[in-house]
Amino acid sequence: MSARRPRAPETFEQLVLGFLTDLEQERGLARNTVNAYRSDLVQFGAFLADHRRDVLAVEHAELAAFLEELANSPSRGWLSNGAGMTVID
Repeated sequence: MSARRPRAPETFEQLVLGFLTDLEQERGLARNTVNAYRSDLVQFGAFLADHRRDVLAVEHAELAAFLEELANSPSRGWLSNGAGMTVID
């Protein structure tokens, strides 16, 4: 029996690409929906980079801080009014 080699850790970009591919190909979501997910995840990736955090080490408080930042962003008016935003304590 051959020993399994450990997999190299995936980058945030690889994880996002895999997720988006699954949404489009396996779940059949519309292109616009997938693009909306992509946009949010790119922003989340930038937030993580700015805070020097690894996506696999993110804690609840950091995710809540990112959602708060999105809610206060003037370019996200639909989110600023509370629509669609859920933070679980």
